[in-house]
Amino acid sequence: MKIAVTSSNGRNIDTEFVKADKVYVFSKEGDRIQFLEQRHTNNKSNTQIRLAGDRNTFERVYETIKDCDITYTQKIRQIPAQRCQQLGVTVKQAEGEIDHLLKYKL
Repeated sequence: MKIAVTSSNGRNIDTEFVKADKVYVFSKEGDRIQFLEQRHTNNKSNTQIRLAGDRNTFERVYETIKDCDITYTQKIRQIPAQRCQQLGVTVKQAEGEIDHLLKYKL
């Protein structure tokens, strides 16, 4: 299973889906968790972030996570959530430490 997490620091789930500029990707097979890579969404800086419904912002993040089985994000608004669902991408809201999520909640 390939898992993506929106995070500013690679330790905590602390970034909204459309505002994510970094996504951390992990694999999980049984009890084995492995960090695979950090991906950049090429989003604008926080002072230039577009509105949540902006298709271009959504597309940048979607293109970054579309090969993952599930994505965890601090927050996802209704329109991006609907788009993900239509495209067959599973996105769930979560907060806290990434390690805890991967070890105990999957």
